[in-house]
Amino acid sequence: MPKKQSKKQTKTPAESISDLLFSQLQKWAHAGTDEGIKKLEDFIISEPNKDLCAYAKIAYDEALFFYYSPNNKQEERDFFLAKMIIQKERWLWNRMDKAGATRFELSKMDIERDIHKRILKTATKKEREE
Repeated sequence: MPKKQSKKQTKTPAESISDLLFSQLQKWAHAGTDEGIKKLEDFIISEPNKDLCAYAKIAYDEALFFYYSPNNKQEERDFFLAKMIIQKERWLWNRMDKAGATRFELSKMDIERDIHKRILKTATKKEREE
């Protein structure tokens, strides 16, 4: 059986440029720097090719991920500390909210007690006994 001859696929200049652009977008994304993020933003705004623009948006999301990810133990500790602070603040606000609701209920009960006292004062002795 004769072997199938594989045709060498040569890339067109447009495909080569596209590959270079994809590569550059990926480099900017993985750099995770202010400069890379800015270049990706500019590229997204100015690029007319929808496929390249969509890829640039994905690269932009990656760049933000790398930018905000901790790079060493101290940054990891700082992120964890910030997370703990946010959790404690939410817990505190929740408790303060519950305390406010309880105060409101107590004030309603005070009013009801005052109403009850006034009714009892006006009631006759016979009505009180019943």
